[in-house]
This record gives sequence, C-alpha cells and structure tokens, in this order.
Amino acid sequence: MGKWKLAFIVLLTLNLVFLLFLAVSPFLPAEQPKTETADFKAGDTIPLTVSSSKNDLNRLINYYLVKEAKAEELNYKVLLEDKVNLYGSVKAFGKDVDLTLSFEPQVNENGNLLLKVERLSIGRLPIPVPYVMSYIKKTYPLPEYVYIDPKKESVTVQITELKFKNNLKAKAESFNLKNDDIRFKLFVPADFEK
Repeated sequence: MGKWKLAFIVLLTLNLVFLLFLAVSPFLPAEQPKTETADFKAGDTIPLTVSSSKNDLNRLINYYLVKEAKAEELNYKVLLEDKVNLYGSVKAFGKDVDLTLSFEPQVNENGNLLLKVERLSIGRLPIPVPYVMSYIKKTYPLPEYVYIDPKKESVTVQITELKFKNNLKAKAESFNLKNDDIRFKLFVPADFEK
C-alpha cells in the first residue's frame, strides 16, 4: 500500500470517528455536579440562619404584640434601639402614667432571649423594679412565650416556644443591638412526602 493510500484511509477514519462523535454526543447525558442526598427521618429539621435589622424586627415585634397581646388597647409598644425599650402607660391613682422599661438583651445557651432590666421609670417617681414587674405580670395579658421574673428583674422571651405555621422552630443566635447584628436559626421540618 502506498503512502498516499495509507494517509487517505487514516484521514477518512478520523473524519468518520469525528462525524460519529458529533452525531452521538448530543444524546449522551450531561455531566452533573455530585450532590449528597440525605435520607430524612420523621422529626428531622433543616437549619437556616436568618438575620434581621432592628427596624424590621421592630415592625414584626409590634405586629405580634398588637395581634396576640392586644398591646394597642393596652397602650404599649417595644422599640429596639441600643437597648430593648418598652414604652407604655399604667393606671396609677385613676390616671394613666407613662412607663419606660429599658432592657439589656442576652441570648441564653438554649436560644431564648433574656432581657435584664436596666432602667425603669414611671413618670418621674422612682418605684422598685420588682414591684412594677409583679404588677405588669398580674395586670397585663402577655403572650404565653413571655415570662416575667420580678425577683431577678428580668423578662425571658422563650423563642424556642414560639408557634409558627408548618411546625417551624426558632432560636436566637445573636442579639447585638449596638452593631445591628440580630440572627436567628430557623429549623424547617423535613417532612417531605415521598
């Protein structure tokens, strides 16, 4: 066989292989990244971290206070500033008197929020904090996840006890108001139908 004949057969074979590759390659499965699939069991959750600004959280807190605790009728609101501040009024001697409570927030190990009283004022009259907190605890209806401890001069917001739709659960991770670093972990149930 001559050199030209051999070169022609090699070139023809390469062309046929190339044409075959072009004809078959669109029908081959594409490469996909390898992802780990997890088997979910009943009760498993998928954790997601959610952050918020003070402004947005102010709106959410006061919405729930109005909806669940009738805060609008009781004339009080919560504002997140450098501290957690509760502004409202209480009845004293038949009159409404301004009330301001300032709290320093702390996240507990279990993901609940502990609010330690830093300042309390009722009008301009100094009144012992435990007395006022006992009065608030007895007089005002609060959401079931808010617990007032007059002796420790604190309020615990049991975030882990909040009831969300779709069985979501939450816990606080960070509640630094000065740096506007407010983060929660949401636990989304993995009850997928198969």
